[in-house]
Amino acid sequence: MGHFLFIVLSFTTMTLICVAITMTVFRSSLALERRIENFFPSSASLNGGKVKKGDIRESAKGKARGIVQKMMKESSRVYLEKRLDEAGRPNGWTSVDFRLIQATLTLILFFSSVVLLSPGAESISSLLFLVGVISLFGLYIPNFMLSVKIKKRLKLMERMMPDFFDLLNLSMEAGMGLDASFRKVSKTLKGPLSDEFMKMMDDMKLGKSHKEAYMLLRERVKIASFQQAITSLIQADQMGMGLSKTVNLLTTRIREQRVFTAREHAMKAPVKMVFPLMFLVFPAIFIVLLGPMVIYIIQSGL
Repeated sequence: MGHFLFIVLSFTTMTLICVAITMTVFRSSLALERRIENFFPSSASLNGGKVKKGDIRESAKGKARGIVQKMMKESSRVYLEKRLDEAGRPNGWTSVDFRLIQATLTLILFFSSVVLLSPGAESISSLLFLVGVISLFGLYIPNFMLSVKIKKRLKLMERMMPDFFDLLNLSMEAGMGLDASFRKVSKTLKGPLSDEFMKMMDDMKLGKSHKEAYMLLRERVKIASFQQAITSLIQADQMGMGLSKTVNLLTTRIREQRVFTAREHAMKAPVKMVFPLMFLVFPAIFIVLLGPMVIYIIQSGL
């Protein structure tokens, strides 16, 4: 019980210190917010002082996001935004939301580990070490899940590529332009690759050139064959080559790349089967074949 109280008091002290430092650093911003509230009353005061639970929750969430946003470095924010774009913006998260999830999960793991481990802890140092290690999982787990999401999304886009470019080639042979073909195929085939091309079309609507939109698309999709295809489209657009012929060649090359990848996976299969055979299949075969003989020898006393 003494260890538990020590941990709780230590955490409370550190929390108060962090709050004091935060209020000192952002003192001018807080003063400005108070002055704005004097001129523009909040919704609670306009409703006769009644505050709904949803309003309280949204207000607390907004203040927490504001604190996290002020504490984040620009380089960290840019890096997280890129990774979230690669993952397809799950649940519409921003970099601030992701950091807030990490902080919340870390606090939950901290308090849970303190409550569960304090009764059986041998010393304060061992308890602090275990609590610290468990709390770090709050930072690691969201990153791990985001990496898994990115890998799954890239694999799905790689599988979609041949069908997407086949339909793109058919649309252009039917007389449609490249941009119209992109939009038509993206609406027909649902998936992450179509979403990325729709983002590219939206970038063009906002005033970006074809080259800039293609470059942004190539940066978002980290697939070597896809990046080569986009590079070929950029070069064909700049040099004035026939885009229909270029797309036809790209479709053939992507199909050949898919066959090559399938053969590569097939060649790796025997190597991957070695360990299951050695540790699972062969022991079972030996038990079935040699087991009766061993039992007979033991019973006969030979």
